Formats: sequence, C-alpha cells, structure tokens
Amino acid sequence: MTIIETPSQKLATPTQEFFPFMNVAGDFKLPPLDLLDDIPKSSDKEIEKESLRMNALRVEGKLRDFGVEGEVVEIVPG
Repeated sequence: MTIIETPSQKLATPTQEFFPFMNVAGDFKLPPLDLLDDIPKSSDKEIEKESLRMNALRVEGKLRDFGVEGEVVEIVPG
C-alpha cells in the first residue's frame, strides 16, 4: 500500500470589510451616560431571598427533567 500525501492548499485569509462604527449620519446624538446609573437597591431583601429560593427549585426541577439528581445547598447572588 502506498500513501500519497497531497500538499494542503493555502486558504486566503478572510478580511473584514471596513465598517465606520463611529461615523454617524444625520442628527443622531449619543444617549446620556446617566442611563448607566446603578439600579437602586431594593429594601425588600425577603422578596429577593424568596426569588432566589424559587430559582433554585426551578434549577433542581430542570435537572430532574434530564435525569440528574441534585440539590442546591447554597445560593450566592451575583
């Protein structure tokens, strides 16, 4: 048996077409930076804890749907 290797063809390097991201036509103005302000912290921590517990139950249920037995033992939001 004889194995003949053929040289690999060099493929052209793909190039991305230039796109002028910051060139804006017309009267467009960028939105103000205060749109990025932090969300006010909720004073109702009990609702947040209950929401996290419900999400943990949903995760456990979804894992069970796929035949995976598991238990959420700790919840760390973030």
